[in-house]
Amino acid sequence: MHALDRLRTVAAGGSTAGDRLRVVVADVVVLCALIVAGELRHQINPVEQPLVLAETAVPFLLGWAVVATLVGAYGERALADRIWSVRTAVGGWLGAVAIGAILRGSPYFAGAIPWTFLAVMAGLGTVALALVRFVAVTLLSSTR
Repeated sequence: MHALDRLRTVAAGGSTAGDRLRVVVADVVVLCALIVAGELRHQINPVEQPLVLAETAVPFLLGWAVVATLVGAYGERALADRIWSVRTAVGGWLGAVAIGAILRGSPYFAGAIPWTFLAVMAGLGTVALALVRFVAVTLLSSTR
């Protein structure tokens, strides 16, 4: 897309870079909150043990960054259409969980990957991202 096309999109009520950034921040905050809640549930204090938190979070956040980019989770359509946004977020998260599992199983990150952990990450992450995406895109649409 050329710079002039971007300006026309913004002038026509399309999403801006600021809109994308807001959605990225919302997604990352939700995913980090999910991971922190899990650590607290397992009696790991993220303030006292930040490296443990990082070893859990980084594989999934890397997976999210890769898959979200591939599925267009921050593209024009994802920021304009609530249902499409939820679909890309859910599909992207399921792919991110797969990548996170592969990374967690590698020698570069500590932690076992039992199927229950992956099921919880996939399930809760799906619900959390779907809700946040629906609300975020609804709010963005109402401000245009």
